[in-house]
Amino acid sequence: MTMTTSQVFFLVSTDIDMDTTFYRNPFALRASEKIATDDTFVRLFSPDSLKGIESFFKEFGLWKQVVCFQAPPGGGKTTLLRLFSPRVLRNIMRYKSDSNRKEIFKRLKSIGVCDDVSIKKCAVYLLMNRDFMSVEDGENKNKYAIGVFCALLNSRIVLSTLKTIIEMNDIEINDLDEILFCPPASVQMEFPFLKFPCTGKDLFDWAAGIENKICDSLEQIFTGNNPIPNHTSLFSIKILKAEYFKYMGKQICEEFIFQFDDIHKLSEQQRTFFISQIVETRSDISVWLAERTEVLTIQDIIGKDNKKGRDYQLREPYENAAFEKITGEIADKRSDMSRYQLNLKSCLAGVLDSDYESIFQKVINNALEFIDLPFRDRFQTWFELIDSFDSLKEKAVNYYAINIFYQRIKNKGEIPLFPYSVEDFNRLISEDLKRLAYILICIKYNIPQYYGFNKLIVLGSYNIEQFIDFSSRLYDELIAKSILNRDSVRLDAKEQNNIIKKRCEELFEELVYLPKGSKIQKFLKNMVDFCRKQTTSGSASYGVVTGFAVSKNVGKYMNYDDWYKDEKFSDLAEVIRICLANNLLIPHPMTQGGKGERWLVYYLNRWLCAYINIPFDYGGWRKISLINLNKWI
Repeated sequence: MTMTTSQVFFLVSTDIDMDTTFYRNPFALRASEKIATDDTFVRLFSPDSLKGIESFFKEFGLWKQVVCFQAPPGGGKTTLLRLFSPRVLRNIMRYKSDSNRKEIFKRLKSIGVCDDVSIKKCAVYLLMNRDFMSVEDGENKNKYAIGVFCALLNSRIVLSTLKTIIEMNDIEINDLDEILFCPPASVQMEFPFLKFPCTGKDLFDWAAGIENKICDSLEQIFTGNNPIPNHTSLFSIKILKAEYFKYMGKQICEEFIFQFDDIHKLSEQQRTFFISQIVETRSDISVWLAERTEVLTIQDIIGKDNKKGRDYQLREPYENAAFEKITGEIADKRSDMSRYQLNLKSCLAGVLDSDYESIFQKVINNALEFIDLPFRDRFQTWFELIDSFDSLKEKAVNYYAINIFYQRIKNKGEIPLFPYSVEDFNRLISEDLKRLAYILICIKYNIPQYYGFNKLIVLGSYNIEQFIDFSSRLYDELIAKSILNRDSVRLDAKEQNNIIKKRCEELFEELVYLPKGSKIQKFLKNMVDFCRKQTTSGSASYGVVTGFAVSKNVGKYMNYDDWYKDEKFSDLAEVIRICLANNLLIPHPMTQGGKGERWLVYYLNRWLCAYINIPFDYGGWRKISLINLNKWI
């Protein structure tokens, strides 16, 4: 491994002028860290993304405590952290009356990040990239490894703090001598390496020296023969308070928010040590941790007591309830930044065109195909009623609903002796049954189901990255159509459906790259086949099945809540863990049955529903035994 100080302490232009750049496909700008300019980042940021932070602030507070943001890939962790960076905050403050920033400024002010004239709190950001793992002996975990990791972390926290100060004051690295660091005497004892007061340049030289020594002697870390930096505690985070720094006689801000991103990339030993150190030093420091859920164990995710006894507040980056509004804002903001000036929402047809009238007529022509001849007279009044409807689609759906109804009563042996009346029709052919009929018609006759902006939102499955990914594919096609015919740019239902289906097939193939990828593919393939069969049978009263729960019939020798601890099901538990951590399965607690019986239902991510051509419904689920689930892998 080759590490240099520049990996941590990099300086970029602090110019915060308004960005007027336009892009070919703004939806192709994915990860927050890949959006180059701060102005572009702010223009793309949805103010409603802060609703979760606001509600969390009101209930628990945000400051002077440890908050951990956990989410699957694409869940918005890094985007949220970047909003609090000094350069972004300065951009928002400078143009706070601008329409793109006014609401963001208002929300930041409500949680105490700024007031009308100044920034009160800003981030000290450190990405916990995988080069930290290079100072650990993966096999022996030598006793020197944690000490060196701690020393490297202390140095990088110092360098990141200086970077924040430089960006807050719009100064250069040569101005570090103008930064004064003077902690009180009680704190100076924690940092015996310098004489106080000292300058930012003194801090920089100390921290850079630590990292350079580690880099130069990395191959000798585990021998103990050379005096490699070896710290026993994460003291830097305790002493680097904003109130101890001054530039040109003025305090930097009221408080730093120490942000540690991607802590899931640390080794298990490093992560355990790091979190324990953070918790021990948390008394009056604001610390935000961010990690992917892939680092969590199955017990962390679904264990009955998985949230008890934590020493820090845990939350997801965004509230699911705000997802619809956030995605709407994202679509508008990104569309406005396209050089083609195509609005994604208005260019997605939300209804079927007339090409499908012939299919509905075919359904009508085959209206009696499922009803046995001796019993057709029982439904004659219903047939006459439906024939009076004007819409072919309405006729087809109602005829098909009667077929489903007939199959259900036939299977129960409940065919009546006398014909049904119109009143019976209104009572027995419910809207839910008609909806199921339309779904089954779509599946059987290959009618598009995935079209319109509202369906695109649901397809996002509460994951910003997933929503943008599908939006990008649709937008690419819009651009191609605009080049051919600028006057009529629109994706019809069939075009949208085909683009989404193709992307779902690609995503399924990409699952092989996950840990246990082949088993995950097999598990999900069996699950989606099961859901499709349950749905197309038409037997379920709620119509569509898109989830499962572990049956409570686990045997007298096993506690249902601890099934994942049994060795026989360890592989199954790991597959489910990876699926949950990567947003392939969405857990949802349910109360159903006698005495408020609780279930944890695992629903398919919505793109997996599109993959097998079933609707996006939540609600329908089945209980499946552990034995049968084990067969799925």
